[in-house]
Amino acid sequence: MSISCNAKYELLNGACSACGKGEYSAKGDNTCKACTNKPANSYYTGNASSNACAWACNSGYHKNSAGTACEPNTIRVTCSAGQYIKQGATSCSSCPANSYCAGGSFTISYTGASTNQGITGTCVTGYSSAAGSDAASDCKITCSAG
Repeated sequence: MSISCNAKYELLNGACSACGKGEYSAKGDNTCKACTNKPANSYYTGNASSNACAWACNSGYHKNSAGTACEPNTIRVTCSAGQYIKQGATSCSSCPANSYCAGGSFTISYTGASTNQGITGTCVTGYSSAAGSDAASDCKITCSAG
């Protein structure tokens, strides 16, 4: 009598046993294999019937918008004078026309549904930042003389 196990199971000592987290097997395969689909900074949360085990990001990381990688919840970006951070961006952009962008070091925090919210930074002496986002350029931090 031949035993054939269902997907996600392997044959051990004459009985079918569930594959562990991060393992997979197809129906009738009877041997669990290691999944290789999780990205860096993540861990497996279950088994699968193909090399596509469920995974989640480690603490301090979140899935990117494509759901293919884990990004840090907080990153530090340093912009030169004449640059600023656009809402939703993770790199510096040139300052909009007729604005002064002080540059500086900014902390970008992931807050859940949309990425890269909560950008904070400081203006150089003699310049101040308008409250909130600049609607015309979608700036989170722009600095003006004043």
